[in-house]
Amino acid sequence: MRALRPTDAGSLVATLGSSAVEQYISPGPTTLDEAGGFIDWTRRACQAGRYLCFGIVPNGRTDVVGLF
Repeated sequence: MRALRPTDAGSLVATLGSSAVEQYISPGPTTLDEAGGFIDWTRRACQAGRYLCFGIVPNGRTDVVGLF
């Protein structure tokens, strides 16, 4: 796990925007702008002490495959 980065926007759209994933969670970001906004929001909320969000990145990969 690691903090989300602006470069994770594409991975979030691909992973969380999948219909297989959306049947179990609230709809995720569908555009790079939405994903970037979410990443910015998580960083600000974490700095304010209101929220924690980490990207799940499997060993040997660089892309985020989920959130915690």
